[in-house]
Amino acid sequence: MPHLDLDDPERSRRQSLIWDHEVDTWLTQLDVQPDWHCVDLGCGSMGILEPLSRRVGSDGRVVGIEPRPALLAAAREYVRRSRLDNVRLLDTPPQRTTLPEESYHFVHGRFLLAAGGDERELVQEALRLARPGALVAIQEPDLSSWRCHPDDESWTRLRRAVRTAYAAVGADLDAGRRTFGLLKQAGLDDVRIRAAAIALQGAHPSKRLLVDLARAQRDRVLEANGLSADELDTILDQCEAIALDPETIVVSFLVTQVWGRKRRGRWLR
Repeated sequence: MPHLDLDDPERSRRQSLIWDHEVDTWLTQLDVQPDWHCVDLGCGSMGILEPLSRRVGSDGRVVGIEPRPALLAAAREYVRRSRLDNVRLLDTPPQRTTLPEESYHFVHGRFLLAAGGDERELVQEALRLARPGALVAIQEPDLSSWRCHPDDESWTRLRRAVRTAYAAVGADLDAGRRTFGLLKQAGLDDVRIRAAAIALQGAHPSKRLLVDLARAQRDRVLEANGLSADELDTILDQCEAIALDPETIVVSFLVTQVWGRKRRGRWLR
């Protein structure tokens, strides 16, 4: 995986919290059942551990996979503090876990492809872990909806610059456009898709995420886009003002939630 600034536990936590309502709605649609055994690949500092824990109950089990030390430590503290007694955490790569094959009713990964994860390895591992008939689910972003209202050219320029900078190191911030086809090609049955975006208003801290990502990858943004430091600083200042303006609405990037069922005896090799 390319080295990206994705190891910040607080940013990981904020990203999980902002999508909690959409995840709950989605898991209700998927009808996750009590006593299921579930895996959250690349769970970060929170992932979807709590909503899965709540749904599977005391007879179910949830495994969170997180190899990044800072995020794993934050996840352990979160699980302890939240008393998620049916959750355990493992330090193992999400594309090559040490978990037993065909043991889980629900296998989930979020934003792994966006970070530059190998899509074939990820799908292979998810299908290896899933029981016959189990659900395999992937959530990934699509930047097309990430806009401010009223519209501003500086926001559009920064969004393009961030996309280009991350692409230059093998990451794909539009990976959500590919996941439906990816699971179809993997041979999953009844593949479906749901898409969600969130309107952020007032002083919501996630209005600043685009600026935060650009600042975290400043050198790469400059190099990949041929911008001068002064040009980038001007764009960042303008976008910071947009994010802090209580009268401006920011619509988040789109998250595509794609899922399907594993056929008996079929997975990618």
